[in-house]
Amino acid sequence: MLTGCGDSVAIDQATVNAYRNLIEANSYAFEAKIQAFSQTESPDIPAEGINDLRTASEYITPLVILLGKEIEIDVQGVYDANRKLIEAEVAFVADSPEFSIVLHSVIVITEEHTWIKIPENLASISGRPEIGGKYYDLGYGYKWNNKSADMGNLGEKVLTIATEDFSGIALNSISVEEADIPDRIKVSSAGRFSISEDNLESVLKAAFMQTVPDMLDLLGDPEWRSALHIDEQELAWKKEYYAGATEDGIKRESEEIKSSTAIRRADLDLGMDKSGKLSYVGANVDFKVVQGEENVDVRGTLTTRISGYNDKQALRYGIPKVNEVILD
Repeated sequence: MLTGCGDSVAIDQATVNAYRNLIEANSYAFEAKIQAFSQTESPDIPAEGINDLRTASEYITPLVILLGKEIEIDVQGVYDANRKLIEAEVAFVADSPEFSIVLHSVIVITEEHTWIKIPENLASISGRPEIGGKYYDLGYGYKWNNKSADMGNLGEKVLTIATEDFSGIALNSISVEEADIPDRIKVSSAGRFSISEDNLESVLKAAFMQTVPDMLDLLGDPEWRSALHIDEQELAWKKEYYAGATEDGIKRESEEIKSSTAIRRADLDLGMDKSGKLSYVGANVDFKVVQGEENVDVRGTLTTRISGYNDKQALRYGIPKVNEVILD
């Protein structure tokens, strides 16, 4: 139970309430920092290194090794529902003994478009310096092809299923101190979704025998099936597959995962302010993947702050002008 503000609220309900406050907000500001580190002891990696995605795909080595031993991504942005606009500045840094690269970009998202500003140094490296600083349109926005569907409502239903099923298994209330939230982020209560080798089998059992089947039933509703372009036969096949899940099969799956992956830490923390609004999202992962003679250690952290609910947010970029967008 969350007891940081007023009456006690169960962690599953508090999580759903925080999500609802987020999607119903007229505006908010957000900032996030992602840090990832990898280390491999693989004798199989080519002497010349991994320099392209095709080579990387032949190994279990994660993308962080392709890009650098250490990666840091910083994001700062705002959301404005009235102007139907999300914009964010993004800084990407990859560093390794062999090379380092720094990229700065801007992302602007509307209901129907997502524009990404091409970093000038990346444009120069690619041999097209003239496109540096221009925007590339991905061709879809935050509503994708679901203009007629209430995706926020669907998200709330999915989250309700997941939080109810995992509450007490992987989702639990924690103290604000235990969440290790930066002092500048004001949080009154916190919860944690955590997967470890101790609860992995229980998590898989809940997922295979409760959560996924319930979500498939939800997506079988004609409204959602149509909005998400879900094939009815494929959906029926998936329902049949999960209906055949057994405790013995889940136990074997759990043991197979443990034999190839040492889960040292996998936590997702949520922090709510005194009014129940989501103000913090944090994550910590630390695991080792083993496949034959190849070992890969991966560690990562996420720190996200959400603030300024329903305040007037300053937009720095807005929708790109025609002459700012790559047309080819």
